[in-house]
Amino acid sequence: MDIIVREETAMRELRLDRRQLLHRTAMFGVGGVALQTGMFGLPTFGRAAASLNTVSLYGNVSPIFDELMKAGRYYEEFGLETSKTTVSDGTKIIASLVSGASDLSTGSGFSGVFPAVAKGAKLKVLAGVYLRPQTALFAKSPDIRSSADLVGKTVAIGPVGAQLHALSIALLRKKGVDATNVKFVNIGAISDVFKAVVAGTVDAGFGTADVYFEQEKYGVHSLSDGALWNELPEYTNQAMVASDQAIAEKRDDLVKALAAHAKLFRFISSPQSEEPWIKARAIVTGKDNPREAQAQWKFFNAPGMLAADLVLEPSRFDFIQKLNVEVGVQKDMLPFEQFADMSIAQDALKQLG
Repeated sequence: MDIIVREETAMRELRLDRRQLLHRTAMFGVGGVALQTGMFGLPTFGRAAASLNTVSLYGNVSPIFDELMKAGRYYEEFGLETSKTTVSDGTKIIASLVSGASDLSTGSGFSGVFPAVAKGAKLKVLAGVYLRPQTALFAKSPDIRSSADLVGKTVAIGPVGAQLHALSIALLRKKGVDATNVKFVNIGAISDVFKAVVAGTVDAGFGTADVYFEQEKYGVHSLSDGALWNELPEYTNQAMVASDQAIAEKRDDLVKALAAHAKLFRFISSPQSEEPWIKARAIVTGKDNPREAQAQWKFFNAPGMLAADLVLEPSRFDFIQKLNVEVGVQKDMLPFEQFADMSIAQDALKQLG
């Protein structure tokens, strides 16, 4: 099976055989998924001129953020040159950071950071990105309307113990549904999960916020209690993460990168970002649909969605760690200092005045 890794700064696409990725690697087990360290094999072309190598997930929303970042010249404002790699899931994010192929993850789920750190990975969470989940639970059958209807049904997730599984457990527990009465099936990434829901091969599964505004188009509906940004606001969905090595060697560049993102988040959270968002979405999707774009913008523009002040309190990590322990991918709660460094975010905020 091939893994596609996109290097956007070089405007190229490289297809790597899995055996290349596993060659001469050490392994960290997270949620039943192997993390590759050492000679990870990510492409490095075009990076010589970059002061910071970033990595993120590719998807429907992150390209809009990238387009707004480019249009606003936020990196340039802070004198920072970057290259960017996009990958398909959070385990590859962690592997890229641990291997040294990337310096900073600019946004991904981070529940896998804790078990990786417990097993020796030298990583730190630096700042928040999305303070609430961006996902909702969808079904195709009209008979499935709420979490209570999932008893005896098949729910698509990613790997057992990874983020989608943990979110499922948290939602069902909050709604008083015994998770042992639900059949979980590992489908893969959230895009694959949603495709399975649309195809009707599973009873329910998660989709991202952008498809929430196009339910009729896909022939599915969100469960009445399935919008996790409302149901689990205490779950911090995405964060920025760096390796200890990058922190030691490129701290000033990391401060600049976080300052640029804080400025971007504040812009998106302002009324002035509506038209630029609609324009950016049209550029990255190739489709001019102002109604859908405006609905999507309102979601990310809402108060408390983006971490405009970057810094995350320790309590936000406790919720995720407890879920990890409950689903069995993490043995014990880790102390805050072992997996987080908020001083870089604090220094970034000072640059904003």
